Amino acid sequence: MAHAAPATKAKSNTPADPAKVFEAAQKAYKAGKFADALALFEQVYELKPHPSIRFNLAKCEEQLGDVQAALRYYRTYLFDIPDTVDREAVNKSIVVLERKLS
Repeated sequence: MAHAAPATKAKSNTPADPAKVFEAAQKAYKAGKFADALALFEQVYELKPHPSIRFNLAKCEEQLGDVQAALRYYRTYLFDIPDTVDREAVNKSIVVLERKLS
């Protein structure tokens, strides 16, 4: 499910380590705690913005039933990383979600 966050170096003045928060988010997602995972992925993005985190946010929103938010994150993810290896799978997810709206 989750895309790996880019490698980070811990800073002593950083309130939280993005890699540790990312790991906690993955664990929450795998445990089916999608709201918790969403909040943690949002925290990761605030600490260390990276387009791949939007994929994780989209998956959480999709699991929580927020189709509009999931679509927004998927589309932004594809816009920011147009050559992503999972483009086809993400496009399929977009089609499925768009059908839910119609």
